[in-house]
Amino acid sequence: MFILYIVYHNIENPDIDMMEEVLLLKDKIDKSSNTKTDFLFNLSYDLINPMNAIASLSQSLKALSIDNKEEIYRDLKSIKYAGNTLLDSIDNILDLSESDEQDNMINQKEYGLYELLKRMEAVAIARIGAKQITFEMNIDDNLSSKLMGDITKIQKILLNIINNAAKYTEIGKIKMDVTCTNDKDVQVLHFKISDTGNGIKDEIKPFIFTDSQETSGVGLALTKKYVEAMKGKINFES
Repeated sequence: MFILYIVYHNIENPDIDMMEEVLLLKDKIDKSSNTKTDFLFNLSYDLINPMNAIASLSQSLKALSIDNKEEIYRDLKSIKYAGNTLLDSIDNILDLSESDEQDNMINQKEYGLYELLKRMEAVAIARIGAKQITFEMNIDDNLSSKLMGDITKIQKILLNIINNAAKYTEIGKIKMDVTCTNDKDVQVLHFKISDTGNGIKDEIKPFIFTDSQETSGVGLALTKKYVEAMKGKINFES
């Protein structure tokens, strides 16, 4: 029995260890495969939807009479909106694919906050288009006109959230409140964007800042990466 015990520990145990390593490796491969599948699903969702809209509206335009100016104008506005959505999606996908290297790269430089907010207001109005939605912006009087920060990342964060609000709101209002807190020579910005859309389903809430199949795009996943890269926080209420 002593001899059999020694044989077991010298021959069978290495096989058990190897099997555990194989199972761990399989689990990692499965998770990697699922992540890739989720990313491709969202990529196709983000690209195919606006492309289908452009193709369908183009066919509609082709069938219209040249005298039907009102419907032609309506379809052209819709094509422009779908085109902008497509460009935003491509930009987000490219950014997300490069974000592993860029997440912690903060390009600090001076920028004009009020100029940025005016651009965001123009973007919001353009994204709303013909919908029965008003856009309202409230700006804290204590905000500095010039700040140091990564203006590119801040702009993309706001753009993604505004686009999301415009996409899921059909009637009512989108509002952006911009406030700040001051600590000596550091000013921390607080952006709150709210809308009168239908809200977020309970089953989607845990995945809202991920690029998984449960969500409808990669924009908010990228937004969270940029916020955290700048040592900020992001959350939501529905």
